[in-house]
Order: sequence, then C-alpha cells, then structure tokens
Amino acid sequence: MALLALAISCSRSDRSDASGALATTGASAATSSVVTAAPPKATSVKEPATAPPNGTAPEGFVKVRVGGVAPTAQGNAVLLVDEGDVRAVPIFVGESEALSIRLRLERRRYIRPLTHDLLDDMLEELGGRIDSVRVEKLENDVFYGIVVVRDGPRRIELDARSSDAVALALGSGAPIFVARRVLERAGVDLDDVKREAPAHAEPSSDKDGRNPVSL
Repeated sequence: MALLALAISCSRSDRSDASGALATTGASAATSSVVTAAPPKATSVKEPATAPPNGTAPEGFVKVRVGGVAPTAQGNAVLLVDEGDVRAVPIFVGESEALSIRLRLERRRYIRPLTHDLLDDMLEELGGRIDSVRVEKLENDVFYGIVVVRDGPRRIELDARSSDAVALALGSGAPIFVARRVLERAGVDLDDVKREAPAHAEPSSDKDGRNPVSL
C-alpha cells in the first residue's frame, strides 16, 4: 500500500477535525501563524524509582512507527502507524524535515551534516541522549511534540514541532508515542485506505531503487 494513496484519502476525509489539522500542521503552520507568546521552557524532572522501562508507552499514549514519507498536493506527509497496523496519524511536514526523515529511514546521511545530524552530534558530545518523543496534543489544527532528553538521572522535556521530534527519534532509535486522544481525533483506518486505493497503484521509488513510501 502506498503512503501517497493514504495521504490523498486523508485529504478527502469529511471529518473536519482531522482534515483541518492536516492542512496546517508541521512547517506550514509555522509560516501561517504569528507568535503571540513565549514558547514554554524546558521541563527537567528526576527519574522516579518506579518509571516504566524505555520503550513502554506512557499512560494515555500508544507506541507508533514511521510508515514513510510521501509528497501530496498538500505537501509532504509523514505517517505514524500504531503497533497493530490498524490506525495511523498523517502529519504534513516541510521539505527539509521530509528529507531528513527519508534519509534516516534509509539509514543514509549527506556528506555534510543536516540540522538534525548536527543536533544529534551536539547532544552526544554533551553527554545526553534522546529518551523518547511524543505527539502530545492537537490544538487549533497544530500537532504539538515533546522531545525527552536524558541527562544522567534527569529527563528533560523540550517543546518541539512533531516533524523535528520524529526526525530526532529516528536518528537515535528512540521510541515515538502518540496520545490516544490525538489518534482518535486525527487517525485514519488503514483498512479503509486499502479498500479505497486503486488496484494498479504502486509506491514510487527513489533513484537508488529504494522504496521510502511503502508501508
């Protein structure tokens, strides 16, 4: 099944809460909005003794994987698929984020570091690492992400665009979680998309012969 077919199907959705979110999330939202308040500061907390093991979804969240990236009429779409391959959340991202995510899915890097590569290297040199990332909420048609950084006994939570959070998670192999309420509101059923996709549709491949858009 092609991610492109899925994204097109999502854009035709008659659910105003989901389709509206797809049009203005990620980088497009950043260019269409005016900053009216200071961004939240990083939150630092000490790891509790009863903290769940890394990779376990926090309460109210589900673990997801990146199904791929594909260009659509509305921009580049990244698909976050739940563990059961039942539902997925499509999030539209900018060109640079889409490129970074594609390369990380294919385990390739540019000769010179891209922005997310630089952030990876800086974090490693400073002794920290990405613990996990979360897509925490969908508000005013914008997805909100959280990057959790571990620094010794501390976990530092940083406000982030969902596209950057996904790219950083892929670069470090960190788990990605989506809030259940976000999945319920903006998610799509994969079975419905499979039924709607044309029988002759085939996922596109890049010039190296890899297939970055298939699930």
